[in-house]
Amino acid sequence: MIRGQLVRCGLAALGFLVFAGCAVGPTSSSYSYKKPVSEHNMLAEAARSVEATPWPKHEQKSFLVRMTGGGDDDALSRTEAIRTYLERSAPEGARFARLVSEAWNNIAAAEQFNRTALQYVSAPRRTKSDIVIVENTIQTLRAHKQIFTIAVRELEKTDEFVSDDTSEAVRTAYARAVKSLGETADLLAASVANDHSETLASPDRALTNKFSDL
Repeated sequence: MIRGQLVRCGLAALGFLVFAGCAVGPTSSSYSYKKPVSEHNMLAEAARSVEATPWPKHEQKSFLVRMTGGGDDDALSRTEAIRTYLERSAPEGARFARLVSEAWNNIAAAEQFNRTALQYVSAPRRTKSDIVIVENTIQTLRAHKQIFTIAVRELEKTDEFVSDDTSEAVRTAYARAVKSLGETADLLAASVANDHSETLASPDRALTNKFSDL
């Protein structure tokens, strides 16, 4: 498990250096699932389902932009995009219910993704790219939870009916989904690391053939 966590942390750190941060933009995600390996279509499709929300999409901001202080208007632009979404989502008085319904659909997609990802823990062929897909989906869920929280606050400002209990239940469900995916990522990373260790420990067929004539 420790080895798996190290592998996962290394991949997460690499992903952070390249894709850290998020901002509202016209694209769905910096990680592309357009051309998944054929054996991993199910995992990629499940990841796309988690991304597929009518909410403002987030795009990753480069590490360099974050370090140089660029994109300081990201929070404002994100809030404006959420306001626009709320205005178009449903008539006044029905926007909170619409937001909650879409959130539950998103959480259900995340739970299905987790079930799919768990199948890969014992799959015959596991790769680090599978871990990357899970890690990126975790970041997507965190972004969606943040969008939901901001949307609720915006609705409260307009005196729209908002149920505190329902809002808290949705946020808790998002947190639980993120935690479950984190545990799955650890299991998958440990499995990939174990495969790598076994490969290194076993005689390499190519080397055996190479030195067979000596």
